[in-house]
Amino acid sequence: MMKSEAEREALAWQTGIWDRISDIYRDEIDSRFVPVVDGVIKRASLEPGEHVLDVGTGTGTAAMRAGALVSPSGRVLGIDISAEMLRIARLRSSELAIENVSFREGSAEAIPADDAEFDLLLASLSFMYVIDRATAARERAGSAARRSFHRCGVGCSGALRHCPLPADSRQLRAAAGTRRGPRRSRGPFALPGPARRGGH
Repeated sequence: MMKSEAEREALAWQTGIWDRISDIYRDEIDSRFVPVVDGVIKRASLEPGEHVLDVGTGTGTAAMRAGALVSPSGRVLGIDISAEMLRIARLRSSELAIENVSFREGSAEAIPADDAEFDLLLASLSFMYVIDRATAARERAGSAARRSFHRCGVGCSGALRHCPLPADSRQLRAAAGTRRGPRRSRGPFALPGPARRGGH
């Protein structure tokens, strides 16, 4: 759980941005990341009956893809810090009559789920936005014993220039409202490059 004022400020800033750009993300960005989601799903090797956690689910694309593969007896929980992203995810799954996928507010630092509840973790372009990475790492590291993740499917990018955003991203930037976040923030337009991350 995040404790410092800087981390709480960063989370509030990041959540606000995701909330503000949620509609544009659904309409303009989701389709551009289809190859990433495809890779995450392929890497995960999902099987019918498995229980899956999708961290940073956003508009629910990877979670719904996973739901189709683990049905009929498997299920998927998608978690995200953005209420607006979750609103869109729930609407999409309802429109598609997907019954084995649910969505809940939560983060990589504090997974809102019981121990040993899931077989597999998915994270499609979400881990690089985690604010308290040490806590998130401990949450995942402990999962082998506590949550029993047998494997993970992860897609990650290290810098904004590697992400297939629209060539003219002014609309997205305008919706976000700001390019620079507070200290410790990680979000759209605020990803640190390798040099600023000390090469990690």
